[in-house]
Amino acid sequence: MSGPSAKKSPGQSKDILESFGDPDAWKCLCSASGITEDGLKWRKFTKAMFVGTGCLVQVSTEMQNNNGQWDLAEAVTFVPGPTEPIPARDSKGKVTGYRLGVSR
Repeated sequence: MSGPSAKKSPGQSKDILESFGDPDAWKCLCSASGITEDGLKWRKFTKAMFVGTGCLVQVSTEMQNNNGQWDLAEAVTFVPGPTEPIPARDSKGKVTGYRLGVSR
């Protein structure tokens, strides 16, 4: 097993990305963001990773508090069965997210 590797982030000349393992193993099923009536920002993400006997699903919610800091809540669960992330595409073929499907 090798350790973390450092490389420049795509499109970023000064940023350095350190990774261990496959950072693309998680597929984004959907994401949403917005601003509350009070002007606070929020973001939600749902990601999935196929693990052979099923799929791990992670839900993350980030909410900006009154101090401008971000609060984070996350949950991960295992969905048994042969599920895999399937790309959802727009009319031009661009991947716009993923959905869980049964592999055949």
